Amino acid sequence: MGITIDYETKYISRSCVSFVVSQYETKFDAYNTDMYYNIDLESGNLITLKDWFGTNYREIVSSSIEDTIAGWSEEERSILWDDLNVIDLISENTNFYFNESGQVVVVIEKYEAAVGAAGDLEFPIQPRQ
Repeated sequence: MGITIDYETKYISRSCVSFVVSQYETKFDAYNTDMYYNIDLESGNLITLKDWFGTNYREIVSSSIEDTIAGWSEEERSILWDDLNVIDLISENTNFYFNESGQVVVVIEKYEAAVGAAGDLEFPIQPRQ
């Protein structure tokens, strides 16, 4: 059995840091886990989607994801579950990171929204003004 643990810094500023810790295990098959951390450097607290977008974070995030999906081709949309309700995937514990531009990117884990071959789906979030 082999275990590899690594990390990647996604974003760092004076006020926050965003990184992912990846664990990859192999034996007869492979198992991969990614853990996302977004830390407010002033308070030391983890930042959640609710902290970042406010109390209506589920609507903001799901609406942005739905807008992105609407721009996909029919073939791209065919990988998604037929009964997908995006807002049901969004909670304070939903994985996300800040990209190099400081934009929130929500990560929907493999099998949550689409067939396994799609892997994790990443959606940059465009906040509503």
